[in-house]
Amino acid sequence: MINNKIIVIICILVYSLHINAQDRRGYTVIYGGSADYLKFSGDTSMPQTGHYFPFVPIKIFGNATSNICDSFSGGLRMLCNGYILYDTVGNIIENGDTLVNTKLYNSNCCPSSGIYTQGSIILPKGSNNQYYLFNVSVTDSMFTYWNTNPFGDGRFPFDILQYHVVDMNANAGMGKVIQKKKIILENQELNITGMMACKHANGYDWWLLKQGANANTIYTFW
Repeated sequence: MINNKIIVIICILVYSLHINAQDRRGYTVIYGGSADYLKFSGDTSMPQTGHYFPFVPIKIFGNATSNICDSFSGGLRMLCNGYILYDTVGNIIENGDTLVNTKLYNSNCCPSSGIYTQGSIILPKGSNNQYYLFNVSVTDSMFTYWNTNPFGDGRFPFDILQYHVVDMNANAGMGKVIQKKKIILENQELNITGMMACKHANGYDWWLLKQGANANTIYTFW
């Protein structure tokens, strides 16, 4: 039996980038309370492990975490816990705080719960050293629903998908968020998980996919 899926296609955020076999943007994976990392060298050897921010418990990188590396060197460029964007020395990138609505941000500035899985993704914006940061948020009314129906039907949905633009040419290479909280989907119930990126068949662009309220709804953007 064929499982028909509702596909909503919105053609936005078009950008180009030449990707080849030597691209190293995914060489480091960040996780854990001290920005623990796995660094891959691109060969079959075991990854290096360590901590970017040891002994700093407030910087928690849980299930909503994303990061991106330099395409040539593989060095870490920035990392996000879903709510806050950090540079490589642990400082908040200029204008990189409160990346979600205020009520949600103040409720838990270090999202680590399982309900925030896949809460952010960072993708290159062309070849000008700028990046898109995508993340999910909730309106005040949805936040109220979370708190008044904590067990209800078992759902804690998001209802905002948004993006921010980061210019890593700013502040001597430490970066700045130059566009913030640009909504690309709102007033639609979104699943608490299910956001990913996929290379476009043209070899340059990317698709962003976000699961809707159920498994049969996938929103796609490119």
